[in-house]
Amino acid sequence: MASSPLGLPVPPARPGVCATCHGPARDGHPDCWCCRAVSDALSRHGPDVAARPVVVPVAVFRVGDPLHRVLRGYKDAPAVSARRHFAGRLRTHLADFVAAHGACMAAAGAGPVDALCVVPSSGRTAVPVAPGRPALLSPGDGVARPLAGVVEAVATLAGVDRVVLRRGPGRTGHLAPHPEAFEVCGDVGGRRVLLLDDTWVTGARMRSAGAALVGGGAAAVTMVVAGRAVDVGAGPAVARWWAWAERRSTDGAGAPPGQPCCLPTCRWRDPSVRVVLPCRPRHEMLGCTKQMPPEMPPWRRPAPRTAHPPTPPPTSSNAR
Repeated sequence: MASSPLGLPVPPARPGVCATCHGPARDGHPDCWCCRAVSDALSRHGPDVAARPVVVPVAVFRVGDPLHRVLRGYKDAPAVSARRHFAGRLRTHLADFVAAHGACMAAAGAGPVDALCVVPSSGRTAVPVAPGRPALLSPGDGVARPLAGVVEAVATLAGVDRVVLRRGPGRTGHLAPHPEAFEVCGDVGGRRVLLLDDTWVTGARMRSAGAALVGGGAAAVTMVVAGRAVDVGAGPAVARWWAWAERRSTDGAGAPPGQPCCLPTCRWRDPSVRVVLPCRPRHEMLGCTKQMPPEMPPWRRPAPRTAHPPTPPPTSSNAR
């Protein structure tokens, strides 16, 4: 029996949706606060590494959702059989997306990718792996790459050359990227690299890995992440954003058979949906230079308030 899809479809960039990671964006900015903070940190090392990357989340999820359990379980489940089960679900999750949207990513990344790279795991040590591509799975630097084993089983990526990242002198942290946190093993000059990771929270590690590839001479880096985490406890606006994403997943905007990805070049995107959910304001797409007022997305509209009697102004009797 086929397993149900993991996570919710990722909305394209628009007011209220981050133009970088496609998560909730508030305060009228095109990017969310985390992406702005990571870009500001990278800008201290040069404008090239701080440029907005092409980020393609496969799905968005909350803590406790099935996709969250898969992303934790394939690495951290105590039983080997459980890790294999979750790894199989993650492999199907990635394989189905790459098969459906490989052409979309090629159009967004200046052509088909000719190299594949996996972001090394944080805080884990390498373990012996089965023969196959030991240089990709464990290149001898003591860093675990559990996602690399999953990617090796994705048939649509079998013919793509592998590029390995290892730890560099820089250090990354929460909202603290560093372009020297990783070093590229091999030559990526002029190549179009598909960079894969399992989870996007702030994007600091993935942006650091992308900066290392750009610094190594890569012509284009397309970042694909299995899940973009959304913290619905961050505030009412984020909770409303998630409620809107859930409604969107059932109203036809993200329903099979043509589940669109977040890219404007998505071949599954119906023309009517492209007008409703443009990646740029429609007046810009039509070449108009007039400044239009920003649209207020439905999840940012204030909830209706219950009518209450007006509070009487303070008087000398009730002010004390």
